[in-house]
Amino acid sequence: MRAGHLWTGLAGLGGGFGLLLCRPRITMTLVAVSGLLWSAIDHTATNYGSTHRDPLAIGLRFIIGDGWFTAYLFFLGVVAAILVDLYVAVPSRRRLDETRLPRPTLSFAGLRALWAFERLRRQFAYAVARYQRETGIARARSAVLAAHLDAALVNWQHWWRETSKASEAT
Repeated sequence: MRAGHLWTGLAGLGGGFGLLLCRPRITMTLVAVSGLLWSAIDHTATNYGSTHRDPLAIGLRFIIGDGWFTAYLFFLGVVAAILVDLYVAVPSRRRLDETRLPRPTLSFAGLRALWAFERLRRQFAYAVARYQRETGIARARSAVLAAHLDAALVNWQHWWRETSKASEAT
């Protein structure tokens, strides 16, 4: 993997975790900026250290662990993102019929539709998680968003049943 992908990934992980935190704003901003800041430090150390051998280059390479610390941060961030996703997405799917995964078809169009359903289901899970954490007007906005996504899931399930019946009849 190239270093540029790690830098982009770390910046994205920081921004994603910052958006997930949402409150308090200062913490959200610090987490969101941290990935970008670390990526900039590592990028600077890599570029500067490859052409210079002065104390600044040595210090920067020491801070970044000669590039290995960034790789470890990236790996830990990906594992944390997967665990957070499982923590948020799995509990919200348990009790609602509209969140149950339909029987897949083996056509390309069927798999694309199934992937679209999975994305919609994850959006619903995160809206429910946000609703559970918010208070006041933010909670009301989250409830409206979750209700819209729930209605979209119901419509999607209805569409899937109708297209499945039509394809079985032919």
